[in-house]
Amino acid sequence: MKALALLLVLLAAALGGAGLPPDLVAEQVRLQAQLTARAAGFGFADVADLRKFDAAPDVALALSRQQLLRKVGAPALQAFRQEASPAAFLAWLWEDAAALNLFLEAATPLGLNQRDEDKWSVKTETLARWARLWQADPDSRRGVPLRLAMATALLPPGEGNHGAGQQVPPPDPLGRYQHFKQAYLAKELYPSFERHSVWEYMQVVSSPASDADLAWTRRMVNTWRPDLRAKEMVVKTVSEVKYGNSPHPYGDYKDVLDGGGKCGPRSSWGVMVCQAFGLPAVGVAQPGHACVAFKTAFPETQPQPGNIWKVDYGAGWEKSRINGLSGPDFLQAVAARSRAAEFTRIERTRWLGAAVAPAAPAQAALKALLVAQMAEVRRAKVVFGEGDNAAEAEKEPPTKAAAPVVAKPAPVVVGAGAATLPAAGFSKLGGARSHESIDGGRQVYFEKNAPNTWAEFPVEVTRAGKYLIVLRTATPNTSQSIDLAVSGQKLATLAVPNSQGLWADTPAVEVELPAGPQVLRLTVPSQRGLALKQLELRAR
Repeated sequence: MKALALLLVLLAAALGGAGLPPDLVAEQVRLQAQLTARAAGFGFADVADLRKFDAAPDVALALSRQQLLRKVGAPALQAFRQEASPAAFLAWLWEDAAALNLFLEAATPLGLNQRDEDKWSVKTETLARWARLWQADPDSRRGVPLRLAMATALLPPGEGNHGAGQQVPPPDPLGRYQHFKQAYLAKELYPSFERHSVWEYMQVVSSPASDADLAWTRRMVNTWRPDLRAKEMVVKTVSEVKYGNSPHPYGDYKDVLDGGGKCGPRSSWGVMVCQAFGLPAVGVAQPGHACVAFKTAFPETQPQPGNIWKVDYGAGWEKSRINGLSGPDFLQAVAARSRAAEFTRIERTRWLGAAVAPAAPAQAALKALLVAQMAEVRRAKVVFGEGDNAAEAEKEPPTKAAAPVVAKPAPVVVGAGAATLPAAGFSKLGGARSHESIDGGRQVYFEKNAPNTWAEFPVEVTRAGKYLIVLRTATPNTSQSIDLAVSGQKLATLAVPNSQGLWADTPAVEVELPAGPQVLRLTVPSQRGLALKQLELRAR
């Protein structure tokens, strides 16, 4: 039945029907007269009158249509509808009150002053992008995909944050929409993703990263640092971006993580890694510095516990500027937007004031009602939360080694054939940490900038002789290594390849092992972070 209804809408649109008037310029005049006449019956002394005015669905839809014509421009919209695909899309939008309202609210600027100035507009290029997504995917007309499509049309890749690692030219909007839709359906994103508003989705889909980099980032974090997935704390991977000048240019975000950078590239990474997992994020300007702000479903976490929006790797909100707004103004505007019912009521008051004739009796009352409502919004207390992360703004502080860990695993027998030692089979850890792997089992993580961290593994060698040793490791950095010692004697240094943070085997190294119970010790020098999944010993 849904498919039949859609077919009828498209057929009617092609014939110039579906309720879409043939002359949108004349329709704007007619709607103004209709709304002005109805408004004459209300005093608009308080919001109760606005609710009564909006109670009739046909009147509420007329107001939304008038706002669309006002913000796009009736002549521009009339020209836009001439092609077949835009005409079908526009016929659908004209009749779908929920989608029309959601879009117009999402297009409204964030800042309170910008809302009051009411100078914003919607370009037909935005509608053309949305029409393309609407045409390509019928799922984009409802639910999460609808909000994703709107967000991608309003703020496509390349029109949001810019920074080191970005794709040039920007990714295609249709590809970006499909990327996040598929990642959402595959449950690759944080669960909070499905609860975002259109405006919040805009701060995700606008990432300047390539779709390939976004997908890689999720796989890399899941493999190399799965511990940072907890409580949506992937922003902490910024600490893994070495502070300093990169030895190579940035072709993509893999280069950023490998080469490091100062505050700009680290801010760019922080914004991108949040967006890759579906968290709204924006770049933050501070005096002589750049950092990141992001939304979380865990306001109790540091920094600024209590805030759902946090600024990290810099000073606090008072020293921040985001998209032309001060940190406090940004927080106030975001909080106002999060009160959805209030936001809708205030904006519809504004729409109605702009829709009725300038000399209409209701004009003065509507203006006064709008001013009163916005004054109440501005009186709302802004919650800053305590704390910042200025310690990592311009340097890498020393890494605090993890506490020693002792376990009592059974020794792995090493002899003829191959023997695999899982990373979880350690007997001691010195400065390293063990945590769950996303693909099952456990892994050991050797912290960055932590000298002489090590892990010991007991083995029972049944046959003395030569063996090849291979480690399964993950690191996104070059020039990494691990020293191997047996019962206190160093046998070899294993080169660890840059695996872009995914599991990969080290080149095999030949060592000679004596028979009997032995302890293999892996020692990591002061370098970047490295994860270990297993060791393999194969007799020669």
